[in-house]
Amino acid sequence: MASPQEICSQHTQICPVCTSLHKTTLLLAADLCPVCGSLEGLDTKRDLPEKSGLVGHEWAKGSVAPWRTRDGSAAYRTRQEDARAALLTAGLQPLPGITEEEETTGEAAVDFTTARRAWVVIDLGCGDAQILRVAALSFGARGVGVELDKGALVEAREKMKTAGLVEGDLITFQTADLMKLDLCSEVQSARQLQQDHTEEGVMDVNVVITAFLLPDTLQRLRPRLEECVARGGATVVTFKWDMGGRWQGPQLGEKNREHNFTIYRPAAVAVA
Repeated sequence: MASPQEICSQHTQICPVCTSLHKTTLLLAADLCPVCGSLEGLDTKRDLPEKSGLVGHEWAKGSVAPWRTRDGSAAYRTRQEDARAALLTAGLQPLPGITEEEETTGEAAVDFTTARRAWVVIDLGCGDAQILRVAALSFGARGVGVELDKGALVEAREKMKTAGLVEGDLITFQTADLMKLDLCSEVQSARQLQQDHTEEGVMDVNVVITAFLLPDTLQRLRPRLEECVARGGATVVTFKWDMGGRWQGPQLGEKNREHNFTIYRPAAVAVA
């Protein structure tokens, strides 16, 4: 029998992971299998034929995104420049005097207690909290990270500390299953929390929900995300994958191909 590597090279549209498990599955895209989920970061020599090539993720069950390969390299992370571009497009205003290098090194000297923080970012499946760190350091925005993988949260807290951020100030985390989460309640709670901590004179609190999740997960969350946009006034940003043609929110998604994200806005938001 041919090896998974040989089959993969001969038939680029067949999933090498499924092949190693004696199944044949056509890929939806170069790095997306409908059975395994994301193949991003997969090294067939390193990760096959084991079923659990990624921490917190089983290839043959996927629907949540893997976030770390076994050798320690990140497999599924939002790039800093993509997160920044998406948040700018969503309407966040950058804090003055913060460079991208300072964001990366954690050397930004910002008095967050005086920042005009009228935005909250809720990141679904936050992983190492890259999006939330960008939101805090570049925009002074409050962030809520929702993650089920405890290992990811350990790394998120370590990187937050390295960046000079204190948990509970701008960024908070909760361990939760996205499929059991009441998203609209989370939006309202985040908005109320922000109003309680925002300087006097800032009445409107805007909420952005970000998600770097696989298509199957996005479709399962879609009805609740539509409700958050239509009734809760939130803006939704998905990275890499989008809702496809099934989205029934107030406005169609706007695709940014340079930074590979799609934004779904509430009806009241006008695009400049």
